[in-house]
Amino acid sequence: MEEIRAFTSAGSGDAGPLRTWATRRLASLGFDRESFTCDVEQVDDGHWVERYQESLRPFRIGTRFTVHPRGRIEVDDGRVPLLLVPGRAFGTGEHATTQLCIERLEHVVRPGQRWLDVGCGSGILLLVARALGAGACVGIEIDPDAVEIARNVLSRNEALDCEIQEGGLDRAARGAWDGAICNISTTFARMHVAALAALPRPGGTLIVSGVLQADLPGLSSRFAGAGLHEIDRAARGPWGLLVLAVPH
Repeated sequence: MEEIRAFTSAGSGDAGPLRTWATRRLASLGFDRESFTCDVEQVDDGHWVERYQESLRPFRIGTRFTVHPRGRIEVDDGRVPLLLVPGRAFGTGEHATTQLCIERLEHVVRPGQRWLDVGCGSGILLLVARALGAGACVGIEIDPDAVEIARNVLSRNEALDCEIQEGGLDRAARGAWDGAICNISTTFARMHVAALAALPRPGGTLIVSGVLQADLPGLSSRFAGAGLHEIDRAARGPWGLLVLAVPH
């Protein structure tokens, strides 16, 4: 059994609405409502945010980038700095799937290309694509809070030429992208194979991550059925990534 814990400043009197919100969010990400339960418990304030912020340190990611999670350049190591918004704990670049995506972007992004990030979170992958020379970088995100965070991250990195759109896959133009990224979950990828496969232009690239390594063969087969062929895959621990190509 897997467990996800999220912390909020809401009081114990808000347990009902919190449970409803969490249930809806998980369902929107493709989880079957019958496959999980949501419980709410009150936890004494341990100044978690302050303690978390204090523990953050810059770290290298890929071959060219250093993440500065406290929102300012703390060390000049000659690499491209990625400044994140402090106090917002997701999309920090620490997760293996984000690292795998960045490493693959370093190999496939070409100057002037158009890239789309489906479920862009903090926007870190858009920053990477932009730094690698992409001419247009667009992220779509269903969570309004994440949209605000991503826009703040782009502003802090002076990347206002990147764009964040609130909404789902219906907001993304089909066949308009040199590359698209979907770093969400196996369930989401399975549910939206046809829509994801339709995003890149002929000759374009689709990167699918946020999935378990064990799920890679099945996902590859599903995308093959949608007309995309696998050109690369990678794994780190239990997590995996597929790189798929659209025929010319």
